[in-house]
Amino acid sequence: MRFLERVPRQVWLSAADDAEPERVVPLASVQRIKIRNHARGALQGLGIGASIGAAAGAATGLALSAAWSSSSVYGNYTLTAVAIGVAAGAFAGCMLGAILGLAIGAPTTIEFSEVSVIPASEETPRVEP
Repeated sequence: MRFLERVPRQVWLSAADDAEPERVVPLASVQRIKIRNHARGALQGLGIGASIGAAAGAATGLALSAAWSSSSVYGNYTLTAVAIGVAAGAFAGCMLGAILGLAIGAPTTIEFSEVSVIPASEETPRVEP
C-alpha cells in the first residue's frame, strides 16, 4: 500500500497489489496501516529456518551414527555425523526459510491513536523565542 498526502486533511490510499481500488479518505479516519516487509521476512525466515534445520540435522546425524555404529564397518563417527547433519540441516533450513519468508513477508502494523485538538484561545500562554 502506498500512502501519499495530497491535501493536508485527506490521504490517498492505493493498494500496491491492486486488490483494492484507490480511494481518498479523511486523514482523521485512518486508524491503522498494515504493510508487509518481504526483505525483513526473508531475514526472519533465514534465522528460524537455520535453527529448526540445525536441530533436525543434529537429530538425523545422531540417528544415522547410531545405525552406523551397530555395524563394525563404519566405526564410531558420532560427532562427525552430528556435525555434518547440523551443517546440512542449517543450510537447507536457511534456504527454505528465506524463500518462505520472502514470499510471506513480515507484517507491520502502525496504529494511530485519537488526538484531541485544543483550540488556541487567548488564555493559552504563548511562548516566544
